Amino acid sequence: MKDSKKLAGNTILFSIATFLSRLLGLVREVVISTLFGLGKLTDAFFLAFTIPNLLRQLLAEGAFANAFIPVYSEIYIKKDKKREKEFLSVVFTFLLSILIIISILGIVFAPFLIRIFAPGFVHDPSVFNEAVKLLRIIFPYILFISLTSFLYSILNTYGSFFFPALTPMWLNISIILFSLLFWRIYGIYALAVGVIFGGIFQFLFLLIFVKKRHIYFSISFNFKNPALLMILSLMIPAVISVVVNQLNVVMDRVFASFLNIGSISALYYANRLMQFPLGVFGIALSTVFFPLISKYISQNRKDEFEKYISLAVRTGALILIPFSFYLFLFSVPIITFIYKHGVFSTQNAYMTAWALKYYSFGIFFYSGANFLNRVFYSTKDSKTPMYISIFSVTLNIILDYLLMQIMSYRGLALATSLAGIFNFSLLFIFLFSKGYINKFGDYIVSFIKIGTTCAIITLVSVFFIRNFGFHFLYGFIIPSLLFFSLYFLILHLLKSPELEFLVSSIKRGV
Repeated sequence: MKDSKKLAGNTILFSIATFLSRLLGLVREVVISTLFGLGKLTDAFFLAFTIPNLLRQLLAEGAFANAFIPVYSEIYIKKDKKREKEFLSVVFTFLLSILIIISILGIVFAPFLIRIFAPGFVHDPSVFNEAVKLLRIIFPYILFISLTSFLYSILNTYGSFFFPALTPMWLNISIILFSLLFWRIYGIYALAVGVIFGGIFQFLFLLIFVKKRHIYFSISFNFKNPALLMILSLMIPAVISVVVNQLNVVMDRVFASFLNIGSISALYYANRLMQFPLGVFGIALSTVFFPLISKYISQNRKDEFEKYISLAVRTGALILIPFSFYLFLFSVPIITFIYKHGVFSTQNAYMTAWALKYYSFGIFFYSGANFLNRVFYSTKDSKTPMYISIFSVTLNIILDYLLMQIMSYRGLALATSLAGIFNFSLLFIFLFSKGYINKFGDYIVSFIKIGTTCAIITLVSVFFIRNFGFHFLYGFIIPSLLFFSLYFLILHLLKSPELEFLVSSIKRGV
């Protein structure tokens, strides 16, 4: 009961903090789209921004965090401050050393990286040169954001989720300020400088809270530390898994670089909107549940382990599946309302809306796969997700190539969704085969209730759309309110246990 209450409170706090950060991130995208629209410069910037972000997943939030937290949890539980400080010092020094080397290499080999990540840019020297210059400015961001993720993982292990989840707001604030203040003078380069300062602000922000908890570390080159070696052994398959998963993003950019100008930007803007519910709810559940299930499996409490796996997946489905329907149905008015300002044209809005429609199919499955990956990591099995990731990305590349021929950039978004569905399904099947999932009844009942409810509210929404078109009030605002109100009302009448958990969590959190 104590764990459930703590879990509920942490989930709410994390979701609130993430919502605020994502809302500010949305403002950031509106500012960028208003000032720069869709074109060669935004394509170059988003590509340059993508590369260090991919490495961030590799060195920080993805492989490193998933390997770090289970190992650090075992040290933290023993309350040995001396051992804890030595461990953190070794990890910090190792990360810092690697990141400095990578940053230097990234700046030097920027032209080579652009050729790899966007071969289509080679045919347009102006876009290629802009992308190289932007990448050289942005690349050191990987140093600051990876060290930030190190602090983030420490605080999560201590049960602190709210302030770490607020951290991205500093990146958003920095980009917004630099854009508004300097875009007339420096153009697209103002965004790049904003990224660097955003990374610095994020690191300093979390460092304050780490120091407040009296968590200390220094420089230590004892790279033979057994705990560090354990992290590295877990990271090797995890790194491969993250690399393979991130190839989905890379291949989207690669294929899109051969399509019409603006394709990369349309995919980026749509993906950012899709990430809004995914970050607020899906990532929140994964982040908060991960330390808890890691504790249960280390204590061999298998019943609680399975119980909270089921609860996390079903609660994620309850929240995220209706968002798939909603974003698909209302993609045009959403994109128009949020992005259609300044130089962002009607054609830009329709391009982005179509990308959003096809990305929306995979929202729950992206979140579910992220969580199930962490379930495997909590059992110190990082090889199974790696193999599944390889199969998934192979499918994604094949679908990218095939669907691009038929649907242009929209096919790239659809391919990503289909690969996400495949990835989640395989992870779930393998968890069952390993005996971590045994009870299917709750899953089946939940998905039937959620699917039926979504079908009903979709029919109601279609009625409004057909009769009022994209009228802002009658074709968007009112049906949007009805959509979610009816959804939760019907599930309440069906006595959904996931909804009851959500409501009780909110009450306890308040």
